[in-house]
Amino acid sequence: MEFLGAELTGKIRETRIVRWLTQSEIWKREVKPSDGEKESAIGAYSLLQFGFESGIDIGLRFDYLTTTTLKDVTGSKVDNWQRALVPSIGIKPSEFSQFRLAYHRKQAKLPGGELKNYSSFELQSTFVLGAHPAHEF
Repeated sequence: MEFLGAELTGKIRETRIVRWLTQSEIWKREVKPSDGEKESAIGAYSLLQFGFESGIDIGLRFDYLTTTTLKDVTGSKVDNWQRALVPSIGIKPSEFSQFRLAYHRKQAKLPGGELKNYSSFELQSTFVLGAHPAHEF
């Protein structure tokens, strides 16, 4: 398997608050199974997030994925992709916990040209137990 990618992250921090956060990543993956043809895929995402004084942040992420080597039964290349728009809201009640609620709106172009829409809500919780980040003095 070969994997090539690049990422970019930028932050604007005011005291202990990350006021603005932006992240982007693009990658290409190639897999060659021992008994099949090489599969190649390209993916990317971009995130913009804004933090408030109260430990709340809002964000918007865009995702994209395509398999560039997908073929139909006749061997012709198949145009396919998935893209998603994900607004989110997060709350950090303490330095040891964080919760995030996101709405995932995905659209996929399937083989044959059909567009399919998917929607879901995601709830994420993160807890730091045991060793934790150092305190600033």
